Amino acid sequence: MTILDKKNKKIIKNSKVKEYLSDRKLSILSSMKRMNNTYGKFQIIINSKNEVVGTLTDGDIRRYLIKGKNINESVENCMNRKPQIGKIGENNKNFSKINKINIFPAFLPVVKNNKINNIIIAFEEVDINSAIIMAGGLGS
Repeated sequence: MTILDKKNKKIIKNSKVKEYLSDRKLSILSSMKRMNNTYGKFQIIINSKNEVVGTLTDGDIRRYLIKGKNINESVENCMNRKPQIGKIGENNKNFSKINKINIFPAFLPVVKNNKINNIIIAFEEVDINSAIIMAGGLGS
């Protein structure tokens, strides 16, 4: 497991957070379409009071479908009901939690009064030390 520092974090906040939210009554297919338009390919599942009730990744969906379940059922049927959650004002704890999450990219919903405030996404930087450019053509 790679230990990530603060420079390897992306914080999603304000209006961008909405792209990562799906209502728990939304169909799995609809949530998948929302997922496809976000970095990290995940969704935070909320209830009618905008409280976080779970998370959804492609792995959650894959495991659900392998059981022979229907993609048109509500997302609450296949979401992770016990996700890691961070809290506003607990930056050191949040940083520690996200380093223990074993998926890529790791993400941590950060809440205040159980309502989403922002999302921390960890990513690994790739250092490229050298490259080969192979160009071909007719030579004209």
